[in-house]
Amino acid sequence: MTTIIARQETKKDLTPVVKKLVDKVGKVTIENVPDDKKVYWVDVKRAYPEISEKIKFLFKGKDSISIGDLKKELVHQKDELLWLSEDIWDDNLQAELYDICKETQKVLQLNIGTELIGKIKKDPILDDFFSEFSRLMGGSMHPAHTQTLAWIRYYKFPTFWVVEEIQSDLFGKSTKLADLASSRVDAIAEKFSEENKKHLEDFWVENFKDWDMKLMSSLISMARREDIDTIWIFDEDVKEETGLSMSKKNRFYKEVPRNLGFKRDVLKIEGKEFTAWKRAIASSNILIAALNKIIATNVDSIAALLQKVPTLPFSIVTAKIWRCIQDEGLDEEFGVTRQDWSWAKLPISDDMSRGLKLFDDQVVEAFNEFDIALKNKYGKKYTDLIDYASGEVVIVRVDADISLDYLTK
Repeated sequence: MTTIIARQETKKDLTPVVKKLVDKVGKVTIENVPDDKKVYWVDVKRAYPEISEKIKFLFKGKDSISIGDLKKELVHQKDELLWLSEDIWDDNLQAELYDICKETQKVLQLNIGTELIGKIKKDPILDDFFSEFSRLMGGSMHPAHTQTLAWIRYYKFPTFWVVEEIQSDLFGKSTKLADLASSRVDAIAEKFSEENKKHLEDFWVENFKDWDMKLMSSLISMARREDIDTIWIFDEDVKEETGLSMSKKNRFYKEVPRNLGFKRDVLKIEGKEFTAWKRAIASSNILIAALNKIIATNVDSIAALLQKVPTLPFSIVTAKIWRCIQDEGLDEEFGVTRQDWSWAKLPISDDMSRGLKLFDDQVVEAFNEFDIALKNKYGKKYTDLIDYASGEVVIVRVDADISLDYLTK
């Protein structure tokens, strides 16, 4: 994969300190950072508010994500067990948009890979089942071939794609034996003993679980690479007349899009409206470039500094620190003595330290936000004291056994 180097884009000139921080991006990218390092949502939102909604899905509601998980989402991983193929579909059956746009539908197919076929061939039970299933698929009128597990039919418009169908000829709403796709597949499975049916189900669950999520995620990755702005999926109401079972409609046209960060909206095409699921897509270049910058400066991020606070090596306050506490009026506010306080130096980068000494606007603003975030996260238990002359940040902590309610007021 080509390494994307992020470039700072801004309408106003950067201060020397911040310019130096940005220059570091060329040395640190998502591909050479250890997998256990983290990126924090608060930093993404702060650095890139204009595309934050397109990035938010990566975090799945959490306040951070590891670099390893980011790589799984953004860097193409070769799967030896399953592989993708593309085709076109010019049959107007089950085509909600056919009379409107006359576009030829595209098909993304999820297929059984060579490695998995090798495992199947070595297992008489699996080989027997999949041999019959392949013959069934060979005569199928669906957009599939003998190795195809499932497919997505969709339309490609210049700036957005519309998913019309998510389907498998093997599975229904799950990879359980009770949820096979059709009576024809049921008939194949019924030839096996209960013990062998369990063997088949175990294999399906192990290798094909959440196939619909994987397939849809692959389409999203394709859209990113092609700089598509939006993907739409028809919802369960639009699919009401297709004859699908309730369980399939709810799974493919409600649960899957919802689990992948889609939101309900109205799709308008050529004067017609459809209820659908919508998700904004950020291109791979934008995502990786933005995250590279955030990763590169992560040592100075507000969230990363907040995470460090409770683990700092606190010790009894010195005379100098005690004078600072008194100057801030903290001793009177809490009504505790010098012995009830401890302190620790917050480790920050040389660039941030230099920015404090120079009263760099952006660095000072960053620590203003840190001060607010510190209080929001820990209440009054911790207080930050900044020495601009030396470019240092000190954290003082109340160690007295006083009411926790009081500390958080």
